[in-house]
Amino acid sequence: MNENEEKISVYIDVCRVIGRAVVLLKEAGQPVTQDRIKLMVQMHSEQNDDPYMSNSYATAQDVLMWN
Repeated sequence: MNENEEKISVYIDVCRVIGRAVVLLKEAGQPVTQDRIKLMVQMHSEQNDDPYMSNSYATAQDVLMWN
C-alpha cells in the first residue's frame, strides 16, 4: 500500500470510529455532543487491543480535539 492509500485507509477508519460512536449514542437515546463522542471513542479505545485500530482511535481523538 502506498502512502496515499494508507492515508485514505486511516481517514476511512477514523470516520468509522466516530460514526460508530454517534450511532451508539443515538441508539442509547443520549444527546450526540462532541464531549459524548470523545468519551465514547475513548471507552472503545481502552477496550481495543489491535495496534492498527489503536492508531485509528488515537487519530479520531486528535481530530475531535481540534475544536
